[in-house]
Amino acid sequence: MTTIELPSITERRRLFSPAVTPQALAWHGNALWMGSRDLRRIYGIEPKTWTVFEEREAPGIPWAAVSAGEALCVTSGEGPEDDRYLRRYFPGSGFSETDRIPCPEFTGSYLSYDGGDLYLSQWYKHRILKLDSAGNILQAFDVGAEISGHLCPARNRAGE
Repeated sequence: MTTIELPSITERRRLFSPAVTPQALAWHGNALWMGSRDLRRIYGIEPKTWTVFEEREAPGIPWAAVSAGEALCVTSGEGPEDDRYLRRYFPGSGFSETDRIPCPEFTGSYLSYDGGDLYLSQWYKHRILKLDSAGNILQAFDVGAEISGHLCPARNRAGE
């Protein structure tokens, strides 16, 4: 087994969550957005003062969020089976009533966005899916193990 030497961590600021069980986190605009798993709510947080400036009920459990253009895209667990859907959240007005896209096989967690396409991880399926705006699978990346988070690079100017 290889041991890796990591640099020391210097704590700069410790902030308490404005709600219990923080789950979904995303930076959008000039704010941090957070979803509470147990309260089923979305919070807009002003980072300098650490104050909540927006709080809204979510249609389900907000498992993950990512900034995607003018809105946040949120993975929402809904119903008794915790079926997963992709929802759009518009700061200042809330969740779109018309945008509700089922995740493939109603499963999925974490999200990333490359400026055009959305990427969704599926923990139990050991993969990340590249999705188009309608939720269709464009490409699947087998990871070989459970995956709890990911980040994708932004597209270049040619859109690739």
